[in-house]
Amino acid sequence: ILQTKPQSGRITEAKVGEAFVTSLIEDAEAFAGSPAPIKEKAIKTSGEARDLEEWRDEIEQSRMSAAFTTGIQLDRSPTGSGKTFATTELTKVYEKSLTVLPTHANVLERVQDMQGAGINATSYPELSETNCQNFIEASRARKAGLQVASTVCTGCPFRDSCDYQNAMKIAEKSPHKVGTHERLIRSPSAADNCELVVIDENPFGVLSPSLIASVRGIERVSELAHRIRTRSLQNEDKDGGAVFFDLMVQACDEMLSVCAESNEAGRYEIHMPTPPDIPSNYQRILWRALQRNDPRYDPRSEALQMVMRAVRHDFLRLELLVDNSKSGQQEKTFFCSWKTPTDTEKKLYQLLDATGNIDQLHSATGEDVVDCTPQGHLKRKHPITQFPEPITCGMKPNTVARILRGVLEKYPEKKRIGLIGHQGHIKHMMSESSRILDDETRKKIKKYCYYWQGPERASNDWHKECDVLIVLGTSRPPTSTVRQHLLLTGNEEAASNGSPVWGEIQWESQTTEGVACMSKGYGYHDPDWREAHQAICRTQLLQSIGRARSLLEEGIPCILVADEPVGADIDTRPIYRLSQAIQKLVDVIRECLLSAISNPNNEKWTSTHSILAHPDMAGLARSSVMKQLKYAVDDGILRKVGRGRYELLNKTAEQIVLDIEYKAGLIKPLEEPKHTVSTSTEDTVHITASGTTEGQEYTENCKMEFPVEATKQGKSDPKSTNKQAAIWDEKSIRQLNPWRDTS
Repeated sequence: ILQTKPQSGRITEAKVGEAFVTSLIEDAEAFAGSPAPIKEKAIKTSGEARDLEEWRDEIEQSRMSAAFTTGIQLDRSPTGSGKTFATTELTKVYEKSLTVLPTHANVLERVQDMQGAGINATSYPELSETNCQNFIEASRARKAGLQVASTVCTGCPFRDSCDYQNAMKIAEKSPHKVGTHERLIRSPSAADNCELVVIDENPFGVLSPSLIASVRGIERVSELAHRIRTRSLQNEDKDGGAVFFDLMVQACDEMLSVCAESNEAGRYEIHMPTPPDIPSNYQRILWRALQRNDPRYDPRSEALQMVMRAVRHDFLRLELLVDNSKSGQQEKTFFCSWKTPTDTEKKLYQLLDATGNIDQLHSATGEDVVDCTPQGHLKRKHPITQFPEPITCGMKPNTVARILRGVLEKYPEKKRIGLIGHQGHIKHMMSESSRILDDETRKKIKKYCYYWQGPERASNDWHKECDVLIVLGTSRPPTSTVRQHLLLTGNEEAASNGSPVWGEIQWESQTTEGVACMSKGYGYHDPDWREAHQAICRTQLLQSIGRARSLLEEGIPCILVADEPVGADIDTRPIYRLSQAIQKLVDVIRECLLSAISNPNNEKWTSTHSILAHPDMAGLARSSVMKQLKYAVDDGILRKVGRGRYELLNKTAEQIVLDIEYKAGLIKPLEEPKHTVSTSTEDTVHITASGTTEGQEYTENCKMEFPVEATKQGKSDPKSTNKQAAIWDEKSIRQLNPWRDTS
């Protein structure tokens, strides 16, 4: 408009502004916004509350009534309810049994318990350097997915004096065998001649196992198969290896061909021809070929196992999964599943899993599954408290350490901490060479592990060594794992969804004071995908939470820091992310405050002089301490109550609301409501208010964002009929979201 110089009228600010906005709209590009958040109902307990002793009696009666019957039974009783003890008593009735658990550590613990109950139980040995004199070769074969007994042990010069083989023979002859899940998956014959098979934890993964392999993994197997086949053809083929390697080449070519032709997100079935007769010693043939091959080019276990199953046509489903990652790139993976054989006509399968699903197990086995879980729910003796904070595996370990200190700051009386979290976080924080955690915090942590390690699912001694259990973060599976879960549970239509929407999830819950509130997390918006994703996440979280044994008098409380709903009460206090310096400063101020409160004046503040004079502050420059005090005040950990005077802010929800009213200039409601802060950050607070006005009950939710510079501009509007409102000066307001007018 300045260039054209209109003939009539002068150029005004309004005309310039109008022209600018018009051209801005014409040149603007439209971007897809975030999808509207999905709202979920609260997770509620079903049935009446039951006493623990009554529950245990019912479990024991159910076990004894199942003795010498056949079929599949599932007990979904929560951790600590006595389902393992009742199953041990049932095992006494049988002459032969097999019990499988997630890890070797769980196996040794269960064998000890069974032997203590008078059962002649023996564990399958764990292959190690102490019991295998040819451990390097055995490890190489196991890494490739081959059975050690069928490959390395055959022809091994140490076979007759091998401790591992001797322990295997003792275990096979034992009337009551105990092994890992992998034992039953790889060697279903371990259950032969057993009348009772007990699968403790994750029975779905045991009865319906699966493999995921990368495209690069299959390419490496293809390269290996081509190389070995050429070598076999050049030499005399005495053991028929060339035929087997030729089938491996054909299987790899078919899989990679489907991969090259599939470019849209979704699932693509891979068809394999019925194979001819395969040498019974194919694993031995393959092992000999690997011995002649350079170990640096050994294929990945998952890829090699998948190709071998494709060659033998030993699979239920073989597919290519194409997914669009969050970064916009395409991810291709191969998926293979099969069924572990079950003989439900001659055996009783007792499944123990607090998070088990009847429908999924029926889909996995094709058999009827009887739910033998008592009706109702158990009363908790110790609380499970949740802070709905997002902690992802990609978060920096240093940030997670600050969150951990912030949690511990709220529970200073806890001195023996149990810690479960993401692998990267736990390893970095607890490593001897790491300085992420200070020595004082590290000394408090008596037991720790990471997700999928084993002790977070089946170990029963956490409550004996710790006085509180802290679970940090949600173990979120990738898209390919969720699609895999949908396929395993028979939901092929949902699994074919190429690009499921990921976004915000808002879920109903209640605070530790019993007040309803809304919390925020993330998940899939498609209901089938969301259900599958939540099943995987909640299973891991509930198993970890169960280590606290909160149902028992001797149990311990559990603190969950995750943004995934599990039915726990929400702690509305914000978690301050404490650095080591701030943590040290807070500890000093707490000691100074204790001294101040105990003096005749009963002061509730401490001075800069007292802080600097504390022995723990010796050697620190005054400027450094003052800088840390400023950081603590800015983060809301401390409050400055006068010149050189500070107090700690261990705020309750009501105190936080009063602070917000003071800072933002909120108008007092006509009738004082009850407030609950559901989540808060440095400058954003979600508040729920409930009360009555003009005889009508109301509940209001509000998200408030306020600038610090606007705190002095607050003023009231005498004409307002809102329950609560805030009016700021236009120049200092950033965003205004007052209580909406519902009059």
